[in-house]
Amino acid sequence: MKKIWLVRHAKSSWDFPELPDFERPLNARGRKEAPDMAHWVAQQGLTPDALLYSPAVRAQHTARFFFSEWPAAVFQEAPALYEADVPRIWAVIRQCPENWSSLMVFGHNPGFHLLVSQLYSNHLENLPTCAVAGVVSSANTWQEVTSSNSICTSVWSPKAVL
Repeated sequence: MKKIWLVRHAKSSWDFPELPDFERPLNARGRKEAPDMAHWVAQQGLTPDALLYSPAVRAQHTARFFFSEWPAAVFQEAPALYEADVPRIWAVIRQCPENWSSLMVFGHNPGFHLLVSQLYSNHLENLPTCAVAGVVSSANTWQEVTSSNSICTSVWSPKAVL
């Protein structure tokens, strides 16, 4: 069994319209919610072997707050996660080393929302910023993980849990 936690980046700032999308930082709310959410998630007993993140500034900064809760985990940039659609997200996950049994993946909507929507039995109108979606796959290897053998078991948002 493989465990995946998909984490949408925390709230980003639009205060600098001259910045390219890739370079947008977290805003004040994002800088507050990301460490709070990371701590809350850690209190739930999650223990990821690795944290993979989009290199976009807002995703990278969100991931760093979570990494502070699991400093022994692998912390790795995954460039393909920036603006990734569902097939690309799965491709990143399928490339993971087999000695990892669980991972956190940090990225963006709409790809993350679409993937979670496919796997979640409840209606999900939007995957909010800094939300964490827990996915379990019955696959034995990362290469075998697909939408057909995976299910989203939970979606936690900062507004719901903090």
